[in-house]
Amino acid sequence: MRPAAPAWSMPTEKPAARWRSRASAPATLSWGAVHANLGAFRTPERHWRPAWGVAVESTWGAVTAHIEAFGERNGPPTYQTGALWEWTPGWQLDGIVGRRQGRTLLSLGIKHSF
Repeated sequence: MRPAAPAWSMPTEKPAARWRSRASAPATLSWGAVHANLGAFRTPERHWRPAWGVAVESTWGAVTAHIEAFGERNGPPTYQTGALWEWTPGWQLDGIVGRRQGRTLLSLGIKHSF
């Protein structure tokens, strides 16, 4: 099993927002990993907004599946599930489906680590 790593990222409605601080508490268990995150980001209006997240992931060979929830103060939570497949060392295919405020979110991506 791979070492625990953050399993979520916080999308913002305004791209100029920046993370200020972040605390992460990963726990690796026999069946997978649990992640709990707290943080804050600065909005373009220069206000700090607290954010949170929790995720569970499990790896089966080259495939890692996860479920997660995350959000920010005074905002709706986002729930999503997905999987990544490392088809060759350093290359991953990621797919996610989620829900936020009744809207379906879909994401498909390729990641190269070097």
